Amino acid sequence: METITDVLIMALVIGVVIYLCRLIVKKKDSARTLSIVGGLLTILLGFVYMVVFVGLPYPDATLEEIAQQNFHMNITNMIVGVGIVGFLVGLVSGVVKFLSRTFMRPK
Repeated sequence: METITDVLIMALVIGVVIYLCRLIVKKKDSARTLSIVGGLLTILLGFVYMVVFVGLPYPDATLEEIAQQNFHMNITNMIVGVGIVGFLVGLVSGVVKFLSRTFMRPK
């Protein structure tokens, strides 16, 4: 039952990121900007997930509690990793576009 809840939470996080990206990024902006903003929002929501589900470790935690915290920490790492990849893809594409405009100008 817990894995179904986790899948629903991940779907909710993705939905919130898409909705916030649509609010922040205008239609005339490019996919590059959407990738950067979406990556940053995904990183932020990953940290929120960590605070809500992982929290502080218990001083005398049982093995089951430690396993549950490790499970949620792995989910947090995946969310933040996806956010970092999205941010870097947008950033690299922006740098490539800037450099191509700079060096490919007709003289």
